[in-house]
Amino acid sequence: MRIERRTRARAVLLAAALLTVAAGAMAVEDPDPDFTLDNTVQAGPFHLAPFFIVKDFGYDDNVRLGASRRFGDYTVTLGPGARAVVPFGRRAALAVWDEIDYAVFARESDLNHVNNSLKTKLHVYLREVTLFADGQQDSFRERPNTEIDFRIRTTTTQGRLGLSWHPSTRSRFDLYGARTGFAYHAGKPEVAGGGEVGSPGLGGDIADTLQREETALGLDSRLRIRPRTTLLIEARAGRIDFRQTFPNRDSSSSSIVGGLEFDPTGSVRGFVKLGYKKLDPDRRSLDSSLRPYEGFSGMIADASVSARLLGRGEIRAAYQRNTGFSVLGNNLYYLQDLRAAAYEHYFNSRISVEAGRKLEKVKLPVMIDSKIRLDHLTTDTVAVRYRFGPSLRIGLAAARWRRDSTFDFDDTARTTISTLLEYTP
Repeated sequence: MRIERRTRARAVLLAAALLTVAAGAMAVEDPDPDFTLDNTVQAGPFHLAPFFIVKDFGYDDNVRLGASRRFGDYTVTLGPGARAVVPFGRRAALAVWDEIDYAVFARESDLNHVNNSLKTKLHVYLREVTLFADGQQDSFRERPNTEIDFRIRTTTTQGRLGLSWHPSTRSRFDLYGARTGFAYHAGKPEVAGGGEVGSPGLGGDIADTLQREETALGLDSRLRIRPRTTLLIEARAGRIDFRQTFPNRDSSSSSIVGGLEFDPTGSVRGFVKLGYKKLDPDRRSLDSSLRPYEGFSGMIADASVSARLLGRGEIRAAYQRNTGFSVLGNNLYYLQDLRAAAYEHYFNSRISVEAGRKLEKVKLPVMIDSKIRLDHLTTDTVAVRYRFGPSLRIGLAAARWRRDSTFDFDDTARTTISTLLEYTP
């Protein structure tokens, strides 16, 4: 396959780069937190930080969201992981991060699955310039976007190659090329079809429609304008090539975003980004008997901020507006608009309670059966947390998710109760 050949080629180039720089004694200080040697143990050339995750232990009253009837089940996700850093003198360093999760269901055992997240980074230091080669692959069996209620495996493989110029301690400029492949696999018919063996086709159709490869050139710049405030400017332009050739969904995309980032040591933390995006489908290549796909041109945003209140509480707010690729009707994309707010109150240094609400709108631009589809998604969450120390915390969370759609047969809801146990040495 074309994506697999390119993935192997990137691996060969990465290995060649490692052989070129593998000499030296002591690494330079890298501002990227993935390269920190804190909380690691040394084993030969490796600086290791292993961990074990136990999460989402609890009950879900609708594990097969797309099925004609509700299935409730107890579930838990657990698995090992590790972060490793390999310094190559003062010239380069390699960082690797991997987590393998196994999701287990008590009764619906056909939903049991393994997820994996692997991330690698290679940095080569040349005075004011750092050359970098990044790779990441995430493979999860999940619903790929808000339109899909089937557990389709999504595998995202990304590679970046570029340089980072840091002329001073206050500024940095990253120029890079990126290629990302999105592969989808329906898997077992009864899993992809919401538990109904008679409906495997839809899961396969969704996978075929969404599989694509995105290539882009990007420029990210950072300038610290105040001791705890950094100015951000990001520009990106590229192509989206779908594997499915009929109808042709290939498109070009460009965006420019500006914003502010607030240092985590301040009273206000997080970031705010606002920009403009254009998604332009290749209308000329669409079959003349079909209606051309509609493109997008407008505002996008991504913000997540938090602030301390009176020493006992913390308020958080988030906003996102962007497009995602659709599988419904003659829609190339859907427009997502998300707002979220939460408040966490600390009774002491160990115990806290959090309550939050997330409101999301998903709108399709082109009518389906003479009707515009608009989904209102609401998630209410309550959580209690207890901290044993800087490395260990446990919690209990209850969440209620609801979807109210203009297509009434897609109205649905689910309630989850889950625990969290996380340890990072």
